[in-house]
Amino acid sequence: MDSKQITTDLLDSLSELINQVSSLNEAQLNTCPFHGSWTPAQVSQHLVLSNSGFLEVINGPVSEANRNPAEFIPAIKNDFLNFSIKMKSPEFVEPPDTYYNKEELIQALHLLRTGVTALVPNIDLAKICMAFEYRYMASLAG
Repeated sequence: MDSKQITTDLLDSLSELINQVSSLNEAQLNTCPFHGSWTPAQVSQHLVLSNSGFLEVINGPVSEANRNPAEFIPAIKNDFLNFSIKMKSPEFVEPPDTYYNKEELIQALHLLRTGVTALVPNIDLAKICMAFEYRYMASLAG
């Protein structure tokens, strides 16, 4: 696991998200594209909530790995890139159904990008985070 590559990937992904959010007007950000989905603003807020929690988890207790630290990477990629299933978000990262201010959302995304990309180069990626147990996301499919 290369922290430079992870940092680059994070910067690229979060920059692209910020660009996408910036390209929409506030009404578009707050419009639900179809019944049962989230607005683009809610998706963005979900990413802010879940990745802010990631910062807390990764700064939490760690232990030596008794397995390959990258063991779950394929499963995690599979879970998050499987667009054929609809997952149910855990309540603690479910975005409120409210009207979002575009500039506040963009500012939160910039803060998230700064926090995440500053953290990765300074952690031991061979350690296992103990504050949150990974479960197959497919088990959360709704």
